[in-house]
Amino acid sequence: IMVMIRSITRTIASLSKDANQVLAQLNNSLSGDIVEDRYATAFYCALDAEKRILNYSNAGHGPLLLFRNKTREFELLDTEGMPVGIMPDVEYGQDFIVLDKGDIGVLYTDGITEAMNEAHDLYGLERLQNVIYKNHEASAKEIADAVLSDVNEFVGTAPQHYDETMIIFKIL
Repeated sequence: IMVMIRSITRTIASLSKDANQVLAQLNNSLSGDIVEDRYATAFYCALDAEKRILNYSNAGHGPLLLFRNKTREFELLDTEGMPVGIMPDVEYGQDFIVLDKGDIGVLYTDGITEAMNEAHDLYGLERLQNVIYKNHEASAKEIADAVLSDVNEFVGTAPQHYDETMIIFKIL
């Protein structure tokens, strides 16, 4: 399913299309091709790097975690939308936000925030935010490495049930 999603997204995505249109086209392409109980969540965003405007839309995925460098605070960016592949002709919400130098965006799967240690405690959003805050002056790669290191230290030898996937970007 992920290979199909990647191929379709690469075909339809461009900066000239709004994020919600990309998700709607992706959803319509997948609807009927995926087995009934299979679907995918997605968060699609496009950055106009020159103007620093992020256009985003969500299809049932977790929100984008945004660290605002000027205020040193976090925001969760989200819109309305169901996962792709369930049914055709779904309308997806979208929004725009202007980013500033030093802002950090983090997209992550449940494997990060729902990682459990041997006591069955969840890693959680607060721990993720703390690592980003402590490393906000580092590069995106260094921040990602710090998060993964912290998650691995937290879980220890406890078995995990979800993949740990993250995308981090930083406005320079």
